[in-house]
Amino acid sequence: MKTFLGRGEEPQVHFFRTSDGLEVDFLVDADAGLIPIEVKSSATPRLEMAAAVIAFRKGLRKKTACSWAGALEIES
Repeated sequence: MKTFLGRGEEPQVHFFRTSDGLEVDFLVDADAGLIPIEVKSSATPRLEMAAAVIAFRKGLRKKTACSWAGALEIES
């Protein structure tokens, strides 16, 4: 977000929810495609916290995605 704003661009931000309840908190529309971002606050982040991002990537076959858990970036 800071990168977009620093370039004077307004980012396109959306969210994603599956019919079975998995939800990605933010989808940022970037040049590389949609980037799903999952926000969690935990002292002990776990991969299963990124289940919605993983489902999103599998469903749309995107190569760029990241999920943040506290200050830890989890890439699957």
